[in-house]
Amino acid sequence: MAVQSLASLILATRRYVNELDSTNSHFTDSEITDYLNQAVTFLGTQMEWPEQVDQATAIPNQALYQLPGDFVALTDVYFNNVNPIHLVILERADLGQISPAWQSDPASSPRIAYRYNRNTIGLYPVPDDKQTDYTIQIQYIHLPADLVLTTDVPDLHTAFQMCLPFYAAFLCESKMGNDKKADTDLLNFDRHRKGLMSKVQKYSDDLLRFRWGWSYPERNQ
Repeated sequence: MAVQSLASLILATRRYVNELDSTNSHFTDSEITDYLNQAVTFLGTQMEWPEQVDQATAIPNQALYQLPGDFVALTDVYFNNVNPIHLVILERADLGQISPAWQSDPASSPRIAYRYNRNTIGLYPVPDDKQTDYTIQIQYIHLPADLVLTTDVPDLHTAFQMCLPFYAAFLCESKMGNDKKADTDLLNFDRHRKGLMSKVQKYSDDLLRFRWGWSYPERNQ
């Protein structure tokens, strides 16, 4: 399956709305580009794609570290680039199940990563003096970049790129008041998205949740 450039996605959208002549149309190419970028952001967030890697440096007794501005969701966190430790990712609310006084527990070697808020990741326990300057490698889902040039290709799995014109066509038909046609375009978008999602998507929020019976490694030693 060939990758789809912005030019080919605009053409596909025009075919769906039956307005191939851009000089005699309800929509400019710029407007359709805006609709396609909405689709890219929406679809990328839903399918948790694409993935990016960022790094921070551990500071003794500091629990919280800044996340990149394009952050959407955590996928993996590793601590110490020499002998990497794969940190368990939990929700902040779940840490009370590990230790009721987790916020005041002594510094040690981190074993858990959690999202503190939309801009910040936390480590538990907080690093101690032995972890000074250790690397925190954060693998995360980020927002795809906007399409600008006609040669730009969506930063999405190739299989999902064909879904984008359906969503753009849905917005076009909605603007023109063609509700029935808009509903059909949205249905086509959703049908293709769901059909591909089960084959392509690798991540599940449910896997990040605390489970009864799961034991924190250090507490078993």
